[in-house]
Amino acid sequence: MGAQLPGRRGDGASTLQVESIRARTIVMEAWSDRLAALTGERRRQPESKAVLNALQFGSYPPRHSADLRPDLLAKLKHTLARQIDLIVETAALDESGLRFYGSLKRDLAKAVPGDPIGELLGRVSDKARSVYGQDWIVPESEVVYLGRHPRASHTIDGDPYTATAETDLEPRPQVKVRILGTHFGVEAYCSLPMIITHEFVSHVPSYPRRNSQPGLFNEGFMDWASLTFFRHWCHELSPTLNSLVLSHGDELHRRLLHEVEDWRGIRGTTVMVRCRRRPGCRSAGSCASARDASC
Repeated sequence: MGAQLPGRRGDGASTLQVESIRARTIVMEAWSDRLAALTGERRRQPESKAVLNALQFGSYPPRHSADLRPDLLAKLKHTLARQIDLIVETAALDESGLRFYGSLKRDLAKAVPGDPIGELLGRVSDKARSVYGQDWIVPESEVVYLGRHPRASHTIDGDPYTATAETDLEPRPQVKVRILGTHFGVEAYCSLPMIITHEFVSHVPSYPRRNSQPGLFNEGFMDWASLTFFRHWCHELSPTLNSLVLSHGDELHRRLLHEVEDWRGIRGTTVMVRCRRRPGCRSAGSCASARDASC
């Protein structure tokens, strides 16, 4: 069973932002058969761009409302239905386009309340338990919205992967999935299985050893291990979006291997280290290749 994911307690605005993110995940799951076309072969069409934009702003909490708990999923579905109606009525669509956008509207009916990210966390936890056995400790989980891109120097246009995660080990493991509240699209959603697998395979098991911050080699080695499990589990973690999840998970991993990151040393000094994951990841892959060759 998936974990139920609250927003930050005691902060109504944060909770609404998390509910906005949840509404988008529900619709993307309902559109699982259409997302590849919407973000692939049709991605440059203005009609598709309009739908994807509506997927973002349609779930934003109302700015001026006395309702403290608005139904953001209903609001999003209404916004998308109106946008699709406008496209069908005014755009010069061929028969294929009419069928495609008609199917998008029909599939909105499948968007019913749920918790796709919580269910994903539950599936990853079950797979990690199969690796670690009786030593596995089920972590607590939380979705937290971000006010800026998780890689602060990046922009949405250049980097649509707007989700990240981290694991706190004290007093017990807790995985925090952090998502940019103003932009959480298909790319970011489909990268979550890879992101969460990394936390569950590599960081959650550090408890109760309370390891120090991983070094350059360790982080890369853990990246390789978690990527291997992610690719092996992908069809079970996200059966409806398998090909997109695999593609975006691999792409985000590639980007993370090549980015420049801050590294905080044991004395609190910050050193810029380029591609700190890369050496360990490459070394792990080389070890695995050598092992396979010797078998």
